[in-house]
Amino acid sequence: MVSGTLIVNHVFTRVLFDAGATRSFINPVTAKRLACEHDEIDIHLCVATLVGSIYQMEAIVRKIT
Repeated sequence: MVSGTLIVNHVFTRVLFDAGATRSFINPVTAKRLACEHDEIDIHLCVATLVGSIYQMEAIVRKIT
């Protein structure tokens, strides 16, 4: 894994790259700060982290420019 700060949508943003991950996720606060367009999802999707935290996904961001 590699972490760092990148400019995303003209905003300095802390990112984490995991080459072994099958999906990418964004914190809702960060998505709002970046003005990401999102769609609500109709399915229950939960994500577990390596440290044991579980998060329920409520929306999907299809594109970040």
